Amino acid sequence: LALSTAERWAAARLLAPRPFALLRRLGMARPLISESAPVRSASAAVLFCPLKSASAFDVGRRMLRLWLEVEAAGLHLAPMSASADDVRVRTAIERLHGVAAERRLSNVFRVGRMDDTAVAVSPRLPVGEYLV
Repeated sequence: LALSTAERWAAARLLAPRPFALLRRLGMARPLISESAPVRSASAAVLFCPLKSASAFDVGRRMLRLWLEVEAAGLHLAPMSASADDVRVRTAIERLHGVAAERRLSNVFRVGRMDDTAVAVSPRLPVGEYLV
């Protein structure tokens, strides 16, 4: 996550099990961890539904290709993997959107435009500093 120093400090304390349990009891946890604002601000959602018979390798290859092609078109994808990981949510999405029986929901992405200034700077060392 691209968090500032203050955000990292606050998250380390507030998201620890004991403080978070208290926040949940007080009704303050949901706003703290909610992703509803970014989801609502997305231009669209993309359901990635490969064939059930596809190998894990092929599913990953196709998903990466989709992601790169969408990014090359000037859009930004953000995965919402929990939507596909949770069986109840996945089943509800598949039914709601009529996913064919031979396919499975593998991932959900929110998609939209993003200005260049919103891209987080990577904390990793530049490649030139560790490759000879």
